Amino acid sequence: MGFLKSNRLWGFVILLIGLGLLLFTFYLAYDLLKEIPGALERAEPQVLQMPGGGGLKVPGISAMNKLIEVIMAELVLFIMGYVASAIAGKGVGLLKK
Repeated sequence: MGFLKSNRLWGFVILLIGLGLLLFTFYLAYDLLKEIPGALERAEPQVLQMPGGGGLKVPGISAMNKLIEVIMAELVLFIMGYVASAIAGKGVGLLKK
């Protein structure tokens, strides 16, 4: 009987750890998504020369670098969320036993 209670206790602890990791991942994702518009506004536009002598301003390369950084960070956050949900799932599995 002591093993059963211990198993449930560990399940609850692991579930709380998984939920904490999920909340932390969501916080990081929200914080990352808040900075995207500001990063695009700060990018210096580049002038694209047109054959007629005019120029067209387009976002600079620095905006593309920032977007690539954001995409890589989102992939890492996706993996973190997947692992955190797997940990929480193991905790639920221990609670059901």
